[in-house]
Amino acid sequence: MRLYVLPLGTVEVDVEKFMAWEPFRGERYAGPASGFLIRADEGTNVLVDTGLSPEHVTNPEARASRPEVVVTMTPDDDVRHRLSELGLRPDDISTVIQTHFDFDHCGGNRFFPHATFIVQREHYEYAKQHPERFPAQDWDRPELTYRLVDGDLEVLPGVELVKTPGHAPGHQSVVLRGMECGTVILTADAAHTHVEFEEELVAGTPEDDDLVDSIRKLKAIRDREDAIVITCHDVDAWATAYRISPECYS
Repeated sequence: MRLYVLPLGTVEVDVEKFMAWEPFRGERYAGPASGFLIRADEGTNVLVDTGLSPEHVTNPEARASRPEVVVTMTPDDDVRHRLSELGLRPDDISTVIQTHFDFDHCGGNRFFPHATFIVQREHYEYAKQHPERFPAQDWDRPELTYRLVDGDLEVLPGVELVKTPGHAPGHQSVVLRGMECGTVILTADAAHTHVEFEEELVAGTPEDDDLVDSIRKLKAIRDREDAIVITCHDVDAWATAYRISPECYS
């Protein structure tokens, strides 16, 4: 099994509004948007999240029409382009693991009508009820097939979904096992950065207690299995620590 970290653009936010628990970041914080490709045995290709909508290339406000959020995206940041760099087309993706439906995680869903999207039932139902937070045009589409699951679940050998609510009800992270590099944890937005993960800085998030419990759940796996932890939005780790596609973890 191989894991590719896909850079899919940048989202800049107002720190006081969105990351008040990390004031040392300054007034603004520009973090990567991301997706992940898992190339499993026998040609199985699994995508974790689909990044930003390509509409952001020409219209930075396509899904974020407010000054607190600024999106930067080039044509290279389209999930289809990142896959093409690895010799893949959208039809080569059999499964998409959807961690949650924030706009920077599901903007490319429409390009995978032949894949099965796996999402926690709780999150799917919550997102249906809150279109103001989770724009339906990116994910609630008739051509997409969703498989709704409840709780932790191994969906493929070595690929486990771990329910990690707090950032949003029914949010999920992904744990990969069986690679030469050891266990890898994809936190998604259970922790945006390693500072948030290590220091459990969650004050001001919607569900503080749930998020602390989720971080500690992932920490327990990290400590027990000496796992590599990869967060979605940590600009420092992306610049210095992670293997970015076309490099991979194997």
